[in-house]
Amino acid sequence: IAQGMFQVAVSSALADGGLDEKSKKNLSELKDSLGGLLDPGTADSITDETSIMRIMYGLQKVLQDQGITPDDVKEMRRMAKEFGVDLDEMMKNSDAMSAQLGPEGKEFIDTMKQMLDADKKQ
Repeated sequence: IAQGMFQVAVSSALADGGLDEKSKKNLSELKDSLGGLLDPGTADSITDETSIMRIMYGLQKVLQDQGITPDDVKEMRRMAKEFGVDLDEMMKNSDAMSAQLGPEGKEFIDTMKQMLDADKKQ
């Protein structure tokens, strides 16, 4: 129950796009009030996972609303490479990732696969 409460609080705090200082303070107070019911590692994991889902949802909306050009995909590949991420290798493991991320995550992964596959064919 504590995990669920904290996840709802994090999701609500991130609804406007990010965690401001007031939201961080409120989440910290909630985490403290839950005491032993929610260990710090779990709280951090919930915050990270919820943040990632928000980012993925935002990117998915941009892709749907504005589309993405082949040049955008090439730039995304270049940036990922700078961070040491091989997008094609990451997509090889995407079935396991999408199973853990739920329907929205699966939709995002599918969109990424389509973009990267189309880029490879050019």
